Amino acid sequence: MERLAVQSLDPDQRRIFVGQQLGALLDHDEQRNSRLLDTLAMWMECGCNTAYAARELHVERQSMHQRLRRIFELCDGDPRSTGRLAALHLATRLARLA
Repeated sequence: MERLAVQSLDPDQRRIFVGQQLGALLDHDEQRNSRLLDTLAMWMECGCNTAYAARELHVERQSMHQRLRRIFELCDGDPRSTGRLAALHLATRLARLA
């Protein structure tokens, strides 16, 4: 999917898509020098398994839950229940290419 998006969309279209999906999260990271994008990306790469993602990020599960709560606030809800999981996953991967 990522390869298709890179081949099909020009850089401006990719930037717009990423901004639409992750704008508030990216702004938060920039303003607070946080790494919520990395947290979201790892969580998705771990199949949305919070315990596994916490281990991979070397943080406690409670800290991971707090981060995810903030991410979900910034992304208008838990992507598993909002139907945005695929779009957010693609956006996190494209954001890391920029």
